Amino acid sequence: MLIASLAFRVRSFKRAEAFSTVEALVGQMRSAAGCTRSRFLVDADDENAVLIASEWLDSAAADAFFRARGFRILRGIRILMRDELQIVFDDVQARVERATATSVSRF
Repeated sequence: MLIASLAFRVRSFKRAEAFSTVEALVGQMRSAAGCTRSRFLVDADDENAVLIASEWLDSAAADAFFRARGFRILRGIRILMRDELQIVFDDVQARVERATATSVSRF
């Protein structure tokens, strides 16, 4: 499995336009061959900091998407970004998922 993380900051006055484009890109990722999950996350401390996290069956599937025309949309909105786009690929050999018990206390 390959995890692709795309991080960047948007210009605050262009946030709505940038987020609309990112949502469209994440939708394309979710329907791309080999993508098992894709998330659009906004930093809790900085509403202009964005992370797109996607999981791919293998590097070939991720490479095919990131080289395809649809991904160029994100590169095309550079004018809306405050920082350069950072892309990190993590090759995951194994995943362990554990359920945790949660309790809610009243204040």
